[in-house]
Amino acid sequence: MRNILLLLVMLMGLNAQAQQVVASASGGGNAGGVLVDWTVGEMTLVNTASGGGLIVTQGFHQPIDGAIPTSEPYLEDGVVQVFPNPTSATLYIGTTLEPQHALDCQIFDLKGRLVQNAEFSNAPSMKQPETLNMQSLAAGTYLLRVNIAGKGNTVFKVVKVAQ
Repeated sequence: MRNILLLLVMLMGLNAQAQQVVASASGGGNAGGVLVDWTVGEMTLVNTASGGGLIVTQGFHQPIDGAIPTSEPYLEDGVVQVFPNPTSATLYIGTTLEPQHALDCQIFDLKGRLVQNAEFSNAPSMKQPETLNMQSLAAGTYLLRVNIAGKGNTVFKVVKVAQ
């Protein structure tokens, strides 16, 4: 308990600064009753604090699936997959649904402006995914809204990197 309190005090003393980082790997688990999440990637700012046998390093963490919950009918995790993310040019979209479902994709910038739209009459499979060409978009973070007719929606955070 003492170590947890020390950790919280150290974290409160760290100067938090927003960072945008693309993680190359992440995971998590339970270590002695404490939930631990980790990421591996580049960092531009690192602050380290130690005390009482603990070392704490400030960093970042990104969720594994990248899906963002919405208030609309929500597709279950894994129904739609978007890859690679991040991407420099082409984004692939596949589903686990039967192809008779129409699929609508909308890409929004972080100001909420629609920057690209694509419609597919048949939902693409994971073996034969559809493509979205993102070459014309500037490097940055976008929200991809995927609507499958009669099934629901899901939203992904997509990172476009420079070529």
